[in-house]
Amino acid sequence: KLGLLAAGACDVVISTRDKNVWDIAAGILICHSRGILSKSQGEVITKIHEEKFKAIFIWGRKDDIAEIEPFLNP
Repeated sequence: KLGLLAAGACDVVISTRDKNVWDIAAGILICHSRGILSKSQGEVITKIHEEKFKAIFIWGRKDDIAEIEPFLNP
Protein backbone atom coordinates (compact mmCIF):
# COMPACT_ATOMS: atom_id res chain seq x y z
CA LYS A 1 0.00 0.00 0.00
CA LEU A 2 2.79 2.42 0.83
CA GLY A 3 4.47 1.63 -2.49
CA LEU A 4 1.25 2.55 -4.30
CA LEU A 5 1.08 5.79 -2.31
CA ALA A 6 4.69 6.63 -3.20
CA ALA A 7 3.93 5.89 -6.87
CA GLY A 8 0.99 8.32 -6.83
CA ALA A 9 -1.81 5.75 -7.11
CA CYS A 10 -3.59 7.25 -4.06
CA ASP A 11 -3.39 10.33 -1.84
CA VAL A 12 -3.38 8.80 1.65
CA VAL A 13 -3.12 5.43 3.37
CA ILE A 14 -4.78 4.88 6.75
CA SER A 15 -4.32 1.87 9.02
CA THR A 16 -6.11 1.16 12.28
CA ARG A 17 -3.85 -1.73 13.35
CA ASP A 18 -0.57 -1.63 15.26
CA LYS A 19 2.47 -2.37 13.07
CA ASN A 20 5.81 -4.07 13.61
CA VAL A 21 8.73 -2.00 12.37
CA TRP A 22 9.74 -4.68 9.85
CA ASP A 23 6.30 -4.44 8.24
CA ILE A 24 6.47 -0.70 7.54
CA ALA A 25 10.14 0.38 7.57
CA ALA A 26 10.78 0.05 3.82
CA GLY A 27 7.48 1.72 2.94
CA ILE A 28 8.18 4.62 5.31
CA LEU A 29 11.63 5.17 3.78
CA ILE A 30 10.23 5.12 0.23
CA CYS A 31 7.43 7.51 1.18
CA HIS A 32 9.74 9.89 3.03
CA SER A 33 12.06 10.02 0.00
CA ARG A 34 9.07 11.33 -1.98
CA GLY A 35 8.02 13.94 0.60
CA ILE A 36 5.22 11.84 2.09
CA LEU A 37 4.72 12.05 5.87
CA SER A 38 4.12 9.10 8.17
CA LYS A 39 2.13 9.63 11.38
CA SER A 40 1.47 7.25 14.26
CA GLN A 41 -0.97 8.27 17.00
CA GLY A 42 -1.00 11.81 15.62
CA GLU A 43 2.80 12.24 15.75
CA VAL A 44 5.05 12.39 12.70
CA ILE A 45 7.41 9.40 12.53
CA THR A 46 10.92 10.83 12.18
CA LYS A 47 12.89 7.80 13.38
CA ILE A 48 12.36 4.09 12.96
CA HIS A 49 13.62 3.23 16.43
CA GLU A 50 10.83 1.18 17.96
CA GLU A 51 10.00 -2.46 17.37
CA LYS A 52 6.26 -1.79 17.37
CA PHE A 53 4.33 1.32 16.36
CA LYS A 54 0.80 2.03 17.60
CA ALA A 55 -2.20 2.78 15.38
CA ILE A 56 -3.86 4.92 14.05
CA PHE A 57 -1.47 5.45 11.13
CA ILE A 58 -1.83 7.90 8.31
CA TRP A 59 0.56 8.39 5.43
CA GLY A 60 0.29 11.19 2.89
CA ARG A 61 1.34 14.70 1.98
CA LYS A 62 0.94 17.35 4.68
CA ASP A 63 -2.12 19.01 3.09
CA ASP A 64 -3.87 15.68 2.46
CA ILE A 65 -3.27 14.54 6.03
CA ALA A 66 -4.60 17.84 7.39
CA GLU A 67 -7.81 17.33 5.42
CA ILE A 68 -8.39 13.72 6.55
CA GLU A 69 -7.04 13.74 10.13
CA PRO A 70 -10.03 15.50 11.78
CA PHE A 71 -12.22 12.53 10.80
CA LEU A 72 -10.02 9.94 12.53
CA ASN A 73 -10.73 8.86 16.09
CA PRO A 74 -7.55 8.20 18.11
